[in-house]
Amino acid sequence: MHRFVAVGITWLVLLAGTAIVGVLLFNPFPASRLDKAGIRAEGHVTAIEPTNHQIVRYSYIVGGKEYMGVGHGGHGNPRFEDIRVGQSVLVFYDPENPQLSSMGSPNAQVFGNLWVVVIMSLTIPVSIIASLYRMGFFRRKT
Repeated sequence: MHRFVAVGITWLVLLAGTAIVGVLLFNPFPASRLDKAGIRAEGHVTAIEPTNHQIVRYSYIVGGKEYMGVGHGGHGNPRFEDIRVGQSVLVFYDPENPQLSSMGSPNAQVFGNLWVVVIMSLTIPVSIIASLYRMGFFRRKT
């Protein structure tokens, strides 16, 4: 019984720690704000980078000032393969902080980042506990 309590407590601590690190690394909150309060705008593709995770660089204008952003194809815009430099794309920006933007629907970014945090929070603690068990950490001492 003592082993199960130790494994359970270890799992909860690792789960909490991994979730915190996941949220810090893959912060879904800016995209969530854009999803709720973002303003739709027209952007223009300034560069595409097929060998750099298929990144699309874009610019958009708010209040006469030009801003730049980085995104990916899809989510209301054409797929990466169909995007060309100079093409118009859908952009959402934060009215309180216009340099915060999302190319395409920010909703997809929120769920994508949340899934990464959930998967990370479930797999990393289980892997660590399995490794600790194999090393004899949770076994009875005889």
